Amino acid sequence: RPKTVKIGMLGTEENVLAVYRFLQSEKMETVVLDPVLRSSTGAILVEPKGVAIMKQLLMPIVTVVTPNLDEAETLTGLKVRTVDQMKEAALNLFTACRGVKGVLIKGGHLEEEATDVLYDGKEWQIYSSRIRFAKKVHGTGCVYSAALVAYMARGEELAHSVKLAKEYVTHWIRKRVD
Repeated sequence: RPKTVKIGMLGTEENVLAVYRFLQSEKMETVVLDPVLRSSTGAILVEPKGVAIMKQLLMPIVTVVTPNLDEAETLTGLKVRTVDQMKEAALNLFTACRGVKGVLIKGGHLEEEATDVLYDGKEWQIYSSRIRFAKKVHGTGCVYSAALVAYMARGEELAHSVKLAKEYVTHWIRKRVD
């Protein structure tokens, strides 16, 4: 039986509820939720009711939530465009999702550096990369969260898993743009 799972785009309220019921019945050690809410073209990928249920039921029972800047804005109602705003959003989500062990706000679309912010309820971890790629690559957030759950499944601590996952996704992007 699997002990870890990564959740991505859910699409509908019914899918959010089905995943919630599954997680309630199958006690997983590690669950990473990448709340894919919109496509890179702006298309809505989860109905508003589904987002509300995700926040209320699903997010409190996962291990880590990994929204990007736009998703963090949608989930918190806050503007999220700077590292300080990312910290505020992470704290907001951590507080709202009482059972979550970590919130990782992915800042790959920040203007200056690709900086990610992790809050685990005690400490802040900042992961920055000055590497910028001229070509845009789709799916980076999904690959990042998949790498994160893979490292956690191997027994790595959350903060170290984020570091390794960020290194992995940077390498993955480089292979696609070179």
